[in-house]
Amino acid sequence: EGLTRKELQEYFDNSWLHTEILFSSLQGEEAFMRPPYHNLRHPLVFYYGHPASFYVNKLRVAGLLSSGLNDHFETIFEVGVDEMRWDDISYMQKDWPAVSEVHEYRQQVYQTVTNVITEAFQGDEKKKIRIVQDDPMWAVLMGVEHEKIHLETSSVLFR
Repeated sequence: EGLTRKELQEYFDNSWLHTEILFSSLQGEEAFMRPPYHNLRHPLVFYYGHPASFYVNKLRVAGLLSSGLNDHFETIFEVGVDEMRWDDISYMQKDWPAVSEVHEYRQQVYQTVTNVITEAFQGDEKKKIRIVQDDPMWAVLMGVEHEKIHLETSSVLFR
């Protein structure tokens, strides 16, 4: 029992592609940067960059990456809204990067996660690995599931 490289890559690709499709429906920089009317959430650009930074940060903690790809992005996209601090809006006022920069970062993260997946199978396309919670590759599964949660959250914010 376990996953092949192809199965794990398809699992990752599925959630990644859904995020790309969802955010491709936004037209223009302003749609990404406009704060929500209630000021209780970040602008949508955060939700585009957040899943990518989550992968990088978790892969680092798991020891699968020795360094990040963009320290600034991995900091500003790291933490979403804290429901215990809903009245502290000032911390959400940030200078968000351009959407094109976030898109480029996402492309770099995609390639990085793909490389991590490929390396885990050591070139053996028939190899199956069973990923359990104490396995460093658990970070990839956690990233996929985290991204799926944000697909739901983000789609609601688009309304």
